Amino acid sequence: MKYVGSKNRVSKQIVPILQSLIDKNNVNIYYEPFVGGCNIIDKIHCEYHIWNDIHKELIALLKALQNGWKPPLHIFEEEYNKVRLHKKDYPDYYVGLVGFCSTFGSFNFII
Repeated sequence: MKYVGSKNRVSKQIVPILQSLIDKNNVNIYYEPFVGGCNIIDKIHCEYHIWNDIHKELIALLKALQNGWKPPLHIFEEEYNKVRLHKKDYPDYYVGLVGFCSTFGSFNFII
């Protein structure tokens, strides 16, 4: 199931506009206030990238990955349900991984 709010579908239209403004104005810091799945920021060429999002589990997941954390290759439905029902028992980055990357029955529990 595709996330309705994803910018991936429109990235081919948005990125050239942003990139031209960055290049034309010699901008060296690109700030992305709604990083989500990184569908825009990963295509922007700029010296520095600053990303933000209000979703704490998403940010924790992205930071863990950035710091070298290797997520498990499989999340089975039993594990998904345990995390869904007991989020406070797991680190935020793991809740983010399970919630964003292994939604059984197309149900996202971390929003």
